[in-house]
Order: sequence, then C-alpha cells, then structure tokens
Amino acid sequence: LLNNNQCTYIKSPDGIWTELELPVEDIMTGHEQDTLNTARLFIPRVNNEFINDYAFNVPKTLLMVPADSVYNFFDKQQVANFRNTYLASYGSKTNGYTFNNISILISNLYRKKQAGNVSENWNKVVLIPVETTYSTVSTTSTQVLTKVTHDMSMSSTKLNKNDLKLSVIYSRK
Repeated sequence: LLNNNQCTYIKSPDGIWTELELPVEDIMTGHEQDTLNTARLFIPRVNNEFINDYAFNVPKTLLMVPADSVYNFFDKQQVANFRNTYLASYGSKTNGYTFNNISILISNLYRKKQAGNVSENWNKVVLIPVETTYSTVSTTSTQVLTKVTHDMSMSSTKLNKNDLKLSVIYSRK
C-alpha cells in the first residue's frame, strides 16, 4: 500500500497517519507583499469498494499538526489553537475533511523559512484521527474545546491524494 500514489491511509487505533507537504512557497511566491487572508484545504475521502459487516467507521475528526510537533502536542496535552494546529470534521455531504482557514500556519511557516529557522520537515503536517472534548461556559453557553486525544476507536479511511483542493485568497497591501 505504501507504493500507491493515488491515495493515503488513516487508521486508528493503529497509529497510521498521513503526512502532507503544504506548498507554502508556491502559495507565497509572487505574493510576498500581500496578505494571505484565507487558505482552505479540502481532502476528499475514497469510498470503500466493498461494503461488509467488517468495515470500520470513518474517523470523525482529524487533527492537522506540524510534523515536528506531533509528540510534543500530545505529551503537553495541548488543544487545537487554529494558529498552528487545526481540526476538521468529516463531512458526509462532501465526503471529505475541510480545514477551513490554515492561512496563519502557512504565513508562519513562510516567515520561518525566510528567516532560515527551519528543519527538513518545515512545511510538512501530519493528519491524525482524534477525539475532542468540549465544555460549556455556563455564563454564555459557549462551547470551548478543552481536550484533544488520540482516537482509540476502530476507524479507517482512504484519502485521495490527487484531488486535494486548496483555495487561497490574498489582499494587496
């Protein structure tokens, strides 16, 4: 399966995750003086070819975290902050996962690259199936993300690597 260039896999609790290389330089080239307003990434899922009683559920939520921060994220019991770590829920209507605005991550990675402060995995992120816990703030009835943990349920999906969609919106300074 590793040699399959058409798709990639996510499985839990096996710990099979997907590493994704963000095209940071392609996004920013020619727009160095512009503001990156939004960058939306859609990752489509490949439907199972055979439906049977043994098919696993689709992971409900994926965490996007920089490749060099994966273990630190879980060791320090962090939550997604939507600056360098993001969550996306599975959408049955779109049959995929949408990371709505990763522009801050892309801008920060680009700035680090320009400053020469990068590792060899500087533009790589990992997609990990996770479970999330929310608490309600009693005074405002607002839901607040309080915990992100590895998804330990039996889940699996195949993601289509060739049909990723990245939408970017810039504004001129």
